[in-house]
Amino acid sequence: MAASRATDRNPDTVPMTFIDAERLAAAANADGEFQLHARLWQARVALRAGDGDPIVLAVAAGRVAAAKGSSAPAAVHISAPAADWEALLAPLPRPFFHDLRAACAHHGFRLQGDRLHTAAFYPAIRRLVDLMRDVHQAAPKAGSPTHDTPTHANRGGA
Repeated sequence: MAASRATDRNPDTVPMTFIDAERLAAAANADGEFQLHARLWQARVALRAGDGDPIVLAVAAGRVAAAKGSSAPAAVHISAPAADWEALLAPLPRPFFHDLRAACAHHGFRLQGDRLHTAAFYPAIRRLVDLMRDVHQAAPKAGSPTHDTPTHANRGGA
């Protein structure tokens, strides 16, 4: 029998696939609150779950784009085990998963980067996390009903 890969054994090494970078960028670009807080922000933000590859977002003047194919370093790094990301992105997060700073203090999250930079733009970072929660909740889950799968509500009653 072939040896299983590390990602098969440890859920914290699963790549952060539960956030679609394009959908997150679209949500941020449509959100007035994020745009207000990020209007002067020029940075790359790396989001990492476990040991997986990071999702990198480029932020410039309140606009966000998924950064593809660039090796430029990120100014802000947000990382945690995959299970902690799931808890943070829950519709009603448990205590100390309601805010990124609380999750850093009480759970496995790390917010890294220049302290003055992250402090100045923390309202934008926090709003980005709120938008991540919305995008995560809107994403179809494995095994969940889709518009092609009949459910109680669309079967015509009973």
